[in-house]
Amino acid sequence: MYNKQNFERNSRKGNVTLFLQREKPLWENYIWNCKNKVVYGPVQSRRLGKSLGINLFPSEFNICTFDCIYCDCGHTQRNPHNFTSVEKIKDELKYSFIQHSLNKTPIDYITFAGNGEPTYYPYFPQIVDFVLELRDKYLPQKPLAIFSNGTMIFKQEVIESIAKLDEKFFKIDAGDEKTFRLISRPINNISLEGIIERLVNLKGIKISSAVLCSGAKNFNSLKTLQYIEVLKKINPLEVHLYSIDYPTAYSGVRRVGISKMLELAEYITDNTYLKVKVFRANKSWKEAEQ
Repeated sequence: MYNKQNFERNSRKGNVTLFLQREKPLWENYIWNCKNKVVYGPVQSRRLGKSLGINLFPSEFNICTFDCIYCDCGHTQRNPHNFTSVEKIKDELKYSFIQHSLNKTPIDYITFAGNGEPTYYPYFPQIVDFVLELRDKYLPQKPLAIFSNGTMIFKQEVIESIAKLDEKFFKIDAGDEKTFRLISRPINNISLEGIIERLVNLKGIKISSAVLCSGAKNFNSLKTLQYIEVLKKINPLEVHLYSIDYPTAYSGVRRVGISKMLELAEYITDNTYLKVKVFRANKSWKEAEQ
């Protein structure tokens, strides 16, 4: 299903595969330039090819259960009072799906991502069912994906809705609680252990881990037996490691070199036998603009 046209497979050792993004993405289509849109893109996703994004929080603010230091959507608005109505979300979804169908837009995936944690939207299950109906009518056979932090899967209706999607990516950016709180900056009383215990019960998921450098870094937390035990508990289909190639909410977040990312990937495969994919752009967004 992946469209790897803009990626080149440079290295393979055991269960480790490196993907380098060669071409400069069209940054104007990405979420940080489309925060007020319900549907944005398609963007050139590092993992999914041409991804049509669904944003359930069309707002200048990031509405999430985390306030990650590397987020491309800015700082999280704590305790939001107003969510966009279901009616407005549905109207914009329908209009966009019709337009992309008429225009025969090349799309590989339809992806719940956007300006916050998708499952935090109060009517997420209702929207998933509506998107499935629109997909079948206007963009048939296009698979659906989600990028989630896993904080809302204590709700049975959220679990059931996620199960209806084709690709399910959940982020785990640390192997210990201290680093988790430094990197992900959870809102309220969310713990790493609590998320792990919920993910254990989900099948067919993939774990996605950002690898950071600079003052706030998590490489040493990921290259530990603690992180290995987390992966063994969850038993995902794959582990995805990716570098920070885009603008971030907090200054000082820098990209990790390819050699370090491969070192971490091989450490994971040596200790788990899981398949690991490493994603990195040839140039960061700053370098690409020069």
